[in-house]
Amino acid sequence: MLSPLPPLNYLGTREKQELPWLEQTIQFLMVEATQGEHGADLMVERLMEMLFIQVIRSWVSSQVEGEGSWLGALRDEVIHASMALIHQQPEKPWTVESLGRAVGLSRSSFAARFQSRVGVPPLRYLTQWRMRVATQLLQKHDYAGLSHVAWQVGYDSEISFSRAF
Repeated sequence: MLSPLPPLNYLGTREKQELPWLEQTIQFLMVEATQGEHGADLMVERLMEMLFIQVIRSWVSSQVEGEGSWLGALRDEVIHASMALIHQQPEKPWTVESLGRAVGLSRSSFAARFQSRVGVPPLRYLTQWRMRVATQLLQKHDYAGLSHVAWQVGYDSEISFSRAF
């Protein structure tokens, strides 16, 4: 999921000017990390989450149009909506046409826009998402079996699911 991110991201002068809270948050984080008060671990964890989200926001806003990654696709409301449909209903028998129709685009317009923004064709993204969901389901110990997982991620049979997996 984080593979599109660079190994290092730098927040510079522009971010300091646009985000006056950033430096204060870092200072607060340093205090929490060194003081050792009750709940400090939780405070450090939450502050780090906030900083991480801001780094991702900054990186996404700096991306050039057409550099495909799922993070950059979040800037495109139409593609973001199609990805939300896939995430909410991976079991649905989506086609490029049905996804395009759901977001108000023709099949060809949707396919080209999705590929451009996300970096992979829509059905490949759907398959990748289904495999992520299936992996999470299979890691649960209380699951009924492979056929149940296959059905939950949109496969009619264990065989077709096993091939895709």
